[in-house]
This record gives sequence, structure tokens and C-alpha cells, in this order.
Amino acid sequence: MTDFTPDLAATTSRSGTVPVGLFCLSVCLSICQSLITAIPFFQPEQGGHHSHRCHTASIVTTTASAATMDQEVYAMEHQMDEFAFSEKSVRRGFIRKVYAVLTSQLIITFAIVAVFVLVPDVQKFAVRNQAVFWTAFGLTLAMVIALSCCGNLRRKTPHNYIALFVFTLCEGYLLGSIAATFEAKDVLIAVGATIVVTIGLTLFAFQTKWDFTFMSGALFTTIIMLIFFGIMAGIMQSRVLYILYACIGALLFCLYIIFDTQLMLGGNHKLAISPEEYIFAALNLYLDVINLFMYLLAIIGAGRD
Repeated sequence: MTDFTPDLAATTSRSGTVPVGLFCLSVCLSICQSLITAIPFFQPEQGGHHSHRCHTASIVTTTASAATMDQEVYAMEHQMDEFAFSEKSVRRGFIRKVYAVLTSQLIITFAIVAVFVLVPDVQKFAVRNQAVFWTAFGLTLAMVIALSCCGNLRRKTPHNYIALFVFTLCEGYLLGSIAATFEAKDVLIAVGATIVVTIGLTLFAFQTKWDFTFMSGALFTTIIMLIFFGIMAGIMQSRVLYILYACIGALLFCLYIIFDTQLMLGGNHKLAISPEEYIFAALNLYLDVINLFMYLLAIIGAGRD
């Protein structure tokens, strides 16, 4: 990390060398993602409630007369139907809220990136004021830890929105500082590719019958390995390792987008996030999309060198 020195251009893709700043940021965000994956905010879907209700119904039926039994069974089925309908309504509202927050985050982030890429004076400011970069770096980690570990902060309005807004601004500054070291057309291609891939994977996660939520352990293990591989590639400064690292990272976060989308959907999937955790769900998907963008940008930049 100490290689991200005052001369930012010395570590850019424009100079044909490995962008150390991108390594630092990608490893940082991978650590954030691994922290979130390690914390079990998701839970088994609601099968347990149905079994409990059915057990209650069986007790009632064994002690009631035949006529009362029919009435009780009908009432129980009616209650279960109402419960299922109510749960689906809550889940749909939860999904809309998550995507509203996520869209706002991405608009703010990529607007900041556009300013850094298109305005030379802002690029010069970023180069001359490295302390701002590292302050944003520290705040990013602090906000992720706070939002992940502090349930009251995450669920209490407006504190959760304020914390998420601070995190988004800091992340936008970090991404903007890194993106400014690439050609504008490379950044634009990476943004477009990220949007297309994210929409495609989201649609796939919505309609597929395959359950990816059982992969939490495998994804966590893989991202830990990716972090150490990224540190090694950054130390060795090998262009081949750099491209390989970026390709593996892009593939991994494609899987994460599907995984986190299905966690949000609930339904017949093995695991689901509680509807109260809309900030956590939005943070999950935001980190997935931003990581995918960074790795795609690294691949595109390396391909042009």
C-alpha cells in the first residue's frame, strides 16, 4: 500500500505498469466483502413456521370432534394463506427498497467517477492530496465494519442512511481517484460492461431454479484466497498475475451478485435476508457491483497496455 505514493501517474495503466492503487482498493473491498459474508445475517427460509403451525393443527384435531376438526383445519389453512400472502407483500416491498437504495448509491458513485475522469483539475487535486485518499480509505473500512457489526445503526433511521451515504461518498472518491489513472474510454467501457453483466446476472438470479445460497462457505473461502493472491500479485508486480487476479476476481463477484440477489429474494432458497436488513442487502449488492467494475476496469486497462 505504501507504493501508492505522491506521483499517482507512476502507478497507472497509462504508464504500462501495474496500477498499485487499484490493487490496494481491490484488496480492501475484498476484505469488506469477506467480512460481510462471514457474518450470518441470512437465515433459513420460513419452513420452520409452517411445520410449527401444522404441529399445532395436529394437536387441535386430535382433541376436537369431527365437526370442530374441519372448522379448525379450514381456519388454519386460511391463516397460513394469509401469512404467505403477507410475507410475499413484505418481501416485494423489501426488494423495491433495496434496489432504490442501491440505484441511488451507484448513481452517486459513478457521478463522482465521471467528475474525476473528465475534469483535469480534480485529477490534480487527487494527486496532490494523498491524505484525502487515505482518509476516505479509512472511513470506508470503518463504515463497513459499523454497518456490518452494529445492528442498531443498520436498522435505525436516519442513522443508517447517513452512514451509508458517508460510505458511498468515500467509496466514490476512492474509485474516482483510481479510475482517473485510466483512459476515459476504458472507464466508460468498464461501466457499460458492469451494467450489462449486472442486469443479466440479476435476471438470471430472479428466474433460475438453481439455488446459489448454499455457496456461502465456498464463496467465503474463495474470497480469502483471492485476498492473499492479490497481495502476492501486488508485491511481485507481475503483469500476468495481475491479469489472472483480475479475471478470477471478476468471475467471483459475478457469483456474488447471483448469491446476494437470491439471499434478498428469499422464497424457495435455502437462505434469506430478513426484510428489516434492507441497508445490509443494498450494501451487499453495492460491493458486488463495485468490485465487478474494478476488476473489469483492470482487465480492460491491462488489455490496452
